[in-house]
Amino acid sequence: MSIDFGPFKMTRKLLLSAVLVGLLGGIVWRVTEMVVYSGASTVMGGSYMGSLTLFNLFSGGDIGVFFLMTFVMFFIVGPVEEFEFRSFVHDQSARVLPLWAALTFSSIFFGLSHIPIAITVYKLTPMELLFAEISWMTAGAVFGALYMWSRNIFAVIVMHGIGNWQLSVFLWQAKTKGDGLSDNQEMIASLIVSLVANALLIVLFYAINRWYWEPQRRGEPILGGKLMAIQEYMRSHDAGRRSVYSTSVVLTLTTIFTLGILVAATTTVGTQEFMLLEPESPEKSDDASFFNQFLLENETLTGLEYLEEGNTFVVEVDSSIDRYVASISVVLTWTDEDDIQRVRTFENEGETFGVDIMIGNDTSGVQESTNSHGQPGELTSSMESDQEFLMNEITMGNTTIDGAVLIHLLVSGDYHMGTGLGLFYFNDTGNDVSYTIEIVWYVKAEE
Repeated sequence: MSIDFGPFKMTRKLLLSAVLVGLLGGIVWRVTEMVVYSGASTVMGGSYMGSLTLFNLFSGGDIGVFFLMTFVMFFIVGPVEEFEFRSFVHDQSARVLPLWAALTFSSIFFGLSHIPIAITVYKLTPMELLFAEISWMTAGAVFGALYMWSRNIFAVIVMHGIGNWQLSVFLWQAKTKGDGLSDNQEMIASLIVSLVANALLIVLFYAINRWYWEPQRRGEPILGGKLMAIQEYMRSHDAGRRSVYSTSVVLTLTTIFTLGILVAATTTVGTQEFMLLEPESPEKSDDASFFNQFLLENETLTGLEYLEEGNTFVVEVDSSIDRYVASISVVLTWTDEDDIQRVRTFENEGETFGVDIMIGNDTSGVQESTNSHGQPGELTSSMESDQEFLMNEITMGNTTIDGAVLIHLLVSGDYHMGTGLGLFYFNDTGNDVSYTIEIVWYVKAEE
């Protein structure tokens, strides 16, 4: 009694109940992790008691990306990892090892397989990697336990898929208190989450196996026969008495309904006030009164500069003993050069300009913009001074809190033929750019 995919044969035994348990397990897994993390954070002083909040991570804006992510989680990530570590590593090691040893072996390998992404993508430190490995290995033990007791690979595929999928839909977390958890506290919280959530799931799956699957295999009633109607319906699918098509339809509709309920509940009840998760800013009640001794004065600088590709033009914004930078706003404008007419038209590609604003030791980072062919280009950027830093510097008598605007020509678009292979072109070495810089100064009022 199997489902055939070409040369691959997968059992239909316990198919309906195993997949339903996988759905339940995936939801319990992630929700438990989130609740336990918030509880641990609250105990360690990183979150507020009683502030557990459902956050909506599902924007609904790019629905195509969401469906692609759903497909990848259920049909690529889940199947690939579970076929590798459960259907191959677990099954093959179980041929020569006791079941508990095979479970341990496959769980360790599952955790170790995440090392490349942990180092190259997550950039974990050695200590963070150690704690992350504990989390991945214990999760592998949960998947292995479900597979060992259900003996159905679809159960762990579905649990793995919906478990990862939920991380892009919702988040349950308490409001951050103060600066939140330190790095060491964060690792301790992750360890608590891994041990508690994964232990709970293993206990849950053990209970389902002992009081449901084992009686099902022996043909015995469960719970003293109180659920015979439900048990008979489940058994008709689990024992293969119904067609593969019938069981597949039930599972597909149940999965879609479950995912729909989670999305609907998240978008209806969940909030997107993610500022609740950010560290609380220290009170700056003294800032306003300190800057009352200053007047605000505006200054405008304009100019036109020719830049070659890769070059930078700097506009200095110098403060003085009685004048300090409050904010800087920049507007860059440029026009696309005319096309070159030869036997064919060589179109001028757009230019990419960038601007970086600096005030004291802070920088806005390079903002950039590229104009379309034949269209003017514009780039705006602004930055305010850090009032706490500025107040401290002024108090200490530092009068060199200067600013600067750095204007870059990052890419000067060349002239290419509008059609053809693009083998022939004219080089465009640079372009003119106009700038308007609005500076707001703190000017010390005369006594």
